[in-house]
Amino acid sequence: MSKHTPGPWTVEQEAADCPIDIIGGNGAVLATVLGAQEQCQILSETQTANATLIAAAPDLLATLQKIAEVQVQNYGDATRLHLRMIELTAEASTVIAKAICSTANGEAAQ
Repeated sequence: MSKHTPGPWTVEQEAADCPIDIIGGNGAVLATVLGAQEQCQILSETQTANATLIAAAPDLLATLQKIAEVQVQNYGDATRLHLRMIELTAEASTVIAKAICSTANGEAAQ
């Protein structure tokens, strides 16, 4: 069992000129992404992307754990492994899109 704060983790920002908070599934602030110079300034795209990636961490971990489990459970049964990996690839694509601020088809989210 993982000891990190349970997900989902979310990104919250009060205004464009304020820091971005990463909020855990328990409602606690886990991390704050600040601007380069001062605490309240307009954040760059990179800082916003960093916050989004951090918030996706529990989902990314859960998907990787599922992939590892499927590999172990289906070792020696190539057909069954292939079918399960097709399912997990779709799930992984969704989680990766969330982590990189994109839609599932690879376009930038609005």
